[in-house]
Formats: sequence, structure tokens, C-alpha cells
Amino acid sequence: MKRHTIACTLLVTLCSSAWVQAQELPTLAPAMVLTGHKTYVRGVAISKDGKYLASAGEDTAFLWDLTTRKVKFELKVEDYPAKSYSVAFSPDGKSVAVGGHVGKVFLFSIATGKLEHTYTEPSLAVLCLSYSPDGKLLAALHDQAQIMIFDVGSKQLIGTLKADKGAVQMFSFASDSKMMAGITRESLVIWDIPTKAVKKTINVEGSGPLDGFNAVACSPTMSIVAANGGEILKPKTGFWDLKTFELKGYLVADELEPTQKALRFSPDGRYLATAGSAVMNQAPVSIWDVSSGNRLLYLTGATEESITNLAYSSDGRRIAGSSLDKTIRVWNVGGGSSSTSSSKTKARTKTKAKTKKSDN
Repeated sequence: MKRHTIACTLLVTLCSSAWVQAQELPTLAPAMVLTGHKTYVRGVAISKDGKYLASAGEDTAFLWDLTTRKVKFELKVEDYPAKSYSVAFSPDGKSVAVGGHVGKVFLFSIATGKLEHTYTEPSLAVLCLSYSPDGKLLAALHDQAQIMIFDVGSKQLIGTLKADKGAVQMFSFASDSKMMAGITRESLVIWDIPTKAVKKTINVEGSGPLDGFNAVACSPTMSIVAANGGEILKPKTGFWDLKTFELKGYLVADELEPTQKALRFSPDGRYLATAGSAVMNQAPVSIWDVSSGNRLLYLTGATEESITNLAYSSDGRRIAGSSLDKTIRVWNVGGGSSSTSSSKTKARTKTKAKTKKSDN
């Protein structure tokens, strides 16, 4: 995949409260809505070939065939609770990892739905799973807020990452597979994976008891990390350089922008998908242009219940979102923001950009 060289310095910084005339933004309805879970759906992933989708629900985990739009397999181990929180497809496209309440990571065959391997080391509820971009590592965040790193080849635990202060809530591999970014409530943390050391801790803006970070994602093509957080009533999504740790800018968001619980870069790094609760009739999912920081598109069809997680297909043409309303929605975005429906949603933007650095 061709790497894009969008300069981080082009990212738009936080804007002032001055309004310009409202402009119409395109909206896109979901191409499919997958139903079958009986309670909250916490995790979602799309296979590398785009044929399958995995969902982690608090009832169970499913492997879906996106052609038939039906469940292919229930990903469940007999005699273990099926309550699941996270799913991740292996880089070779042959298996899917499932983590949940039982405190183990189960590896299932996509072809047969059978259990292939069990990672037993977490021992506590597994909240987040991810394979490294180079496919050599599998990371699992467990309930005591530490990230366990496994070697995919040997399936052995090779290290553990933790924050200097606070409980890790979410993480994302950097594009080089050698660094990782994660969030605690109070800070954005960046680790060096080979040494397992914390390289930088960036404190959240705001000092209130409810202020904090909400979501994090690393670009797959650039050395930047996006994180949403700040004051509880004024959360914002910022971008930091993973090499210099400098704050490069913010998305050009509305004054009443909702807290974002999920962030996901497109595979080419050009777009950022954000998801949170619906506010003032806005759709809860938006697509943003990374180079300008502007919102391009609203993805509609979700209820006011929060979207819990997002996943892009490897070709960038589809986005899937898991939700607290027991469903998974899939939007055909066509590799960018060009696919739109006839309906329109009003959006406001801000001007008079000014630089504002983070507290280090």
C-alpha cells in the first residue's frame, strides 16, 4: 500500500468559537444492519479479504459472512462464559481472536469455527485485542489495566506494558509495530515495545473529576496518534507526533461535539472515523479529512445509543460499527467520502485557527 506523506503540520489546530454560515454535509445510510446479538455489542473487526466480520457481544461472539449477511459461526468455547468484549482477525486471515469476561484469549479457525489455541496468561477479563501491523505481535489489555504482548509465531508472552500512573483503558499499535499508544483516564501514554518502557506521558487538558481521555488510534501510514479527551463538556480530538510528542492540531469540531468513544484511521491514513453518542440530531459517526481536520461525511442509521467500536475494511471501502443497541452497522464508504445519499445534515465549522499546545 502506498504510504501517504501528509505533513502533520497541515493538521488544523483548535479553532475559536466564531461561527461561519452553516454548510450542508453529505450523509450516508448503512448498507446493512446485522442483528442477532441479544445485548450490547462491544467489539467489531473485518477480515483482511473483506469477506467476514467478527463481533463481540456481551452475550457471545459471532463470525458473520458479509455476502449472505448471516452468522457463519458462533465463536464460543464449551464450559466457558461466552461474554465477549473484543475481536481481532489474524494477519494471515485464517483465524480470529476473541477476548472477554473469562480472562483468556481464544483463537478460532475462520474456515471451521473450531478453537485452535487458547492464550491463558491474561487470567482476567480481556477488554481490547489487536495484532501489530507487521503481524508478529498480538496485544491484549486485561481488566487490571496492563497490556500483554504475545509473539504470534511462538504464541508466548514476551512482555507487559503498563502506565506509570492510572489504569490503561485502550491502546493502538503505531505503524512501525515498534511503538504503542494508549490512554488512561488522565493521560496519553506512548511505549517503546522492544524495551517495554514508557517513552512519554501526556497529561489531559482539564482538572475536573470527569475530565479525561476517551479514545485513541494510531495512523497506519504516519507517525501520529489521535486521541479524544479534555474537559467533559468540551472534548476534542487532537493529533500528536509519535517521534517528537508535539501536539500538531485538532479536528475542526462543533462547539457541542459529543465525546468520542471510538477512533479509527482509514487504511491509507487519509481519513479518521469517529464515533460517540448522537448530539443535537447529529449522526454519531463522522468521517474527517486528516490533512485539513474538516468533517466530510456523516454516517447515519445508528440510534442515540453509543457506537462502541469501529472497524475499516483493508481496502477502505467499508466501515463497521458495533453498538449498544445490539446491532452492527456496515457502511459502504467507497474508499473515502465520495459515496453519499440524497439526504443532508447541517454542520457548523469554526474559523480563526490558533495553535494550542498540550500539557506535558
